[in-house]
Amino acid sequence: MRLFSRKFGSDLIETYRSRIESAEPEQLEVWSERLLTADTPETIFH
Repeated sequence: MRLFSRKFGSDLIETYRSRIESAEPEQLEVWSERLLTADTPETIFH
């Protein structure tokens, strides 16, 4: 969540907080890799 906030701003993290907190470790790994190249938050979660 810290990396997400740094990239997209702390205002947007609240929109995705519950999804991130409830994700399995494997899913978090996939999302964290997508975060490196994502232009929008939606790119991470699809």
